[in-house]
Parts: sequence; C-alpha cells; structure tokens
Amino acid sequence: MEFANENNLIIANSLFQHHTRRLYTWTSPGRKYRNQIDYILVKSRWRTSILNAHTLPGACCGSDHELLITKLRLKLRAARSPTKQKRLEVMDTERFATVFEQGWAEWTDINQSKATPDLLWNKAKHLIQSAVAESKPPIEMRKRQHWMSDSTLALVEERRHKKAQGVHANELNKLSATIQTSCRRDYNSHLQGICKEVEKHATKHESRDLYHKIRVITKSLPSKTWANENDMNEVLTDLEDILERWKSYCQSLFQDPQSQNFPDTEPNSENLEPNILLSEVRAAIKHLKNGKATGGDAIPIETIKALGEKGIHMFHTICNKIWQTGIWPSDWTHTIFVPLQKKALLRNVTITVLLLLFHTLAKLYCTF
Repeated sequence: MEFANENNLIIANSLFQHHTRRLYTWTSPGRKYRNQIDYILVKSRWRTSILNAHTLPGACCGSDHELLITKLRLKLRAARSPTKQKRLEVMDTERFATVFEQGWAEWTDINQSKATPDLLWNKAKHLIQSAVAESKPPIEMRKRQHWMSDSTLALVEERRHKKAQGVHANELNKLSATIQTSCRRDYNSHLQGICKEVEKHATKHESRDLYHKIRVITKSLPSKTWANENDMNEVLTDLEDILERWKSYCQSLFQDPQSQNFPDTEPNSENLEPNILLSEVRAAIKHLKNGKATGGDAIPIETIKALGEKGIHMFHTICNKIWQTGIWPSDWTHTIFVPLQKKALLRNVTITVLLLLFHTLAKLYCTF
C-alpha cells in the first residue's frame, strides 16, 4: 500500500466486488489457506480504463497461484494534441518599447479617417505581435532541464566530446557519476527554492501563485474523460457528438423566447454622443487586472500596459472608430468557451488543496 501510494498507483483487483473464489490468488499446500498476494498495479490517471479484474480458479496454469486477469478499455482512436497557444508576454520592457517605437510609423501611415475597425485592429495586432517577437531573447537550442546549472551542462558537454573521441569507458563512467551527483544537487536546490516560494505565497495569501507552485512540484495530471449526456440522458462517447452537444448547450444559454428582433439601423450622426476621451481609455487600461486569460490574439493585459502612452493613443483611435461606425472588429466578436467538468467527489476544494500542500511539503521534507 505504501509503494502504491508513493508512486500514485491503484490496485486493480481490489476495486471490484466479486465472490471470494474470484479474489484469492494463491492457495497453500493442502488447500488450507487462500490469500490474495498477487496484484495488478495501474497508474491512477488510467483508473477509468479498468473495467474488471478477477481470478480464474478453474484455469490450469501449473502453479499454486491462480490466473489473474484484468479487462481494460483502450481508446484506439488517435489522441488529439491541441497546440497550446503561448501568451505574447514582454520579457525585456526596454527592448520592447524600442522595437514598438521603431514600427510606430506603420501605424501613423494609415489613413485613419477612411480605415475600417478591422483594418485598424489588424494593423495594431500585427505591430504588437512583431514587437513582442523581436524583443524576446534568442531561444537556446541545446536541450536542458530548466533546473540544470551551467556547470552541470558543461560536464555534459565534456562527456559528449570525450565519448566522440573514444575515451576509455572507465573515465566516462566516472564522469557520468559526477554528472548524476551534480544533477541531484541542482534538482534539490530547485525544489528548495520552490518550497520557499510556496511558504512566501502562503504567508501573503497569494492563492494563484501558490496553486501554480504546487502543480509544478506534484506534476499531477487529472484523468480526462470525454463522456457527456444529452437531453435524453444518453451517454455520448463520440467526440463529434460531444462537441455538438456543447454547441447546442451554449446556444441555449443565449436564447430568450421573449426577446424581439429589431432591424439593423445605421448610426445617425445627429444622435451620436461625443467621442470617447483619451483619459477614459487610459483609466480603463490602468484598471485591467493582470494574469487573465487571453483571447485568440494571445495578447495579455501585461503587454497592452507595456505599450505606454502610444498604445493608449492606438486603442483610443480604434475605440472611437468603433463608436462612430457601429462596427466591431471580427476578432472582438469571437468568444472562446472552455467547459469545466464538475466532479461530484470533490466537495470541498479548500480541504483538498490543503491536504495536497501538506502531503507535498512532508514528502519534500523527508527527501531533504
């Protein structure tokens, strides 16, 4: 049980209720004692794939152990690997500001009086994305763990060169042992740093950063299930049917039987209110919260704030154009829904997180 708990495993043949003759796995000489000493261990994230587990007492396998079998459900369909969209965050603020000012001429060359909201937004989006891409530092091509120090990486490169030169195996083994010791030291230092950050976040009640650090340490991946139910309480397992069910459900949320459809009318210049003030746009950008999810453009709030005064003028022009024409940019009319499946077993999220934090800190304390 301790081995299964430490390695996040489940015992498959202890999950189902069967008759006693289908539970024991070993019979003593003389058939006096019958015990369950053989087990099938499976990762916890694949718990839903196990359909049944029992023994076959009638099978003749030439042993005093009973034949233990498990029935699994395999998804033969190719797993979908959606591409994760990266946030266009600013790494170097000074470099970003310089690159953005260099490309500011592309924005000023637009005839803003005749341009459409879509044209203005696409130009602004391209300018921001290109500035973020050029301001980021070059990506290191060598594969390395993020916790590995430069000295350890130098030892790895040294071993690679010596192996290419055909050095004796004993020398390579000594160097490999040194590399393993250095890697353990670097990884332990990395974990100690994360534990200190967890304590600091817990003291300051920074829940978002606290949960993120706990996920980094535990590396827990919850099991995913695509099953869903339709209006007739029928279980849907096909991915296309599930997507269609989510589509119809989201559409039903926006349907109002008492609503009335009014004909589209163009804005009348005589009835329009004054344009949006620059101070209003500045105050709106200032009060936006950081750390929020991005849209399809992958531009976070932090990047918009890093644009400075010129970025405020840019969004002021776009907002006034929308106000005057009554037309939204197409990117601003798209909404991304992320369905979050509720779990009936997790009644108290706070207690679960605290237990996970306590278990992680205790495990790291024992390791150090």
